[in-house]
Amino acid sequence: MESIARLVVASTDLIEAEGRALKRTLGRVLMATGVGVVALAMVLTGLGFVLAGLFGFLARAVGWPGAALIFGVVAFAGAAASAAAVKRLFK
Repeated sequence: MESIARLVVASTDLIEAEGRALKRTLGRVLMATGVGVVALAMVLTGLGFVLAGLFGFLARAVGWPGAALIFGVVAFAGAAASAAAVKRLFK
């Protein structure tokens, strides 16, 4: 009977320790996810400003329609390259 009691106590201690480890790991994962989301938002905002600046520069050089055409072609090429890369990843 005593050995069964020790087994139950040891099992509950193990479950408690694993629960603490899970809580600590989950906290780190959530923190990393939050930081990653903020970093992604900042990168996309910066990229948007860079593209807006380039568009303005091109619009002055070749006019608004020419700048739109150039950006459309570049965006299409970038989207096609991204799609091809994703397709290769999931093959």
